[in-house]
Amino acid sequence: MQLDKNSKEAQKAAQRAAKPPPSSGLDAFLAEVEKKKKVNVLDKSKADWQQMKAGDATLEEELEAHRRSGGQYLDKQDFLKRAELREYEKERDKRLASDVRNRGRL
Repeated sequence: MQLDKNSKEAQKAAQRAAKPPPSSGLDAFLAEVEKKKKVNVLDKSKADWQQMKAGDATLEEELEAHRRSGGQYLDKQDFLKRAELREYEKERDKRLASDVRNRGRL
């Protein structure tokens, strides 16, 4: 049976013949790997940050200083809280000791 070249069936047959057969296995995997990967937001941000750090030496030094400090800020805050509490307790004890009504209770 002969098909007319202008018919829809002939055009569909030509399209099927023009398509490469679907690859499977290792060929499909390699083709997928070789495709150019799209850059997502996280990768772009990471690359921008690395470029920013490389361009500014003082920024790198500041970041290194903060990295080395570790938990010093929190330790300092804890120390200040304890010192303030201790000072408050001393003032309170002094105030209560000077109060005539509480002399026998302390």
